[in-house]
Amino acid sequence: MAGLIEMSAFERMKETIDNVRKMSASNFTIGSLLKRLAKYSDDRVICLSNERELSGQYYSYRGYYEDMALEFCEEGINTVGGVKDILIRAMEYGDMKGYKGGEFPITEDTYLWVAHKPSSCGLAILELLEVNGTLILVVKEEE
Repeated sequence: MAGLIEMSAFERMKETIDNVRKMSASNFTIGSLLKRLAKYSDDRVICLSNERELSGQYYSYRGYYEDMALEFCEEGINTVGGVKDILIRAMEYGDMKGYKGGEFPITEDTYLWVAHKPSSCGLAILELLEVNGTLILVVKEEE
């Protein structure tokens, strides 16, 4: 067929592997986290289960370039509104550069991690819990 480019066997295999990883992923996507955060007022306190906060910076996660890493720090963003702002701002920007190049779209389906740039060892954002009035984003190292 004119105008269509056939995928190579390698490209098909890579796409299959990527799809299997995404189907088995347990971490939040931007959309799933925003949906959960929508239940809470913007001034609610939120923190990470590793006792850190988000810096407001985001970038392509080094472990999976198409996923997004949120930078964590000692003191930073600690409200629901602040976290929502980071995610919405990233989607409005629309894309991010991969660690070794390339452009990757930022959408509601983008998977989320917390990490220190340029580490490829990140923490998956797995759950949002409420404990004694504080919201906690449960993070865990990828296995």
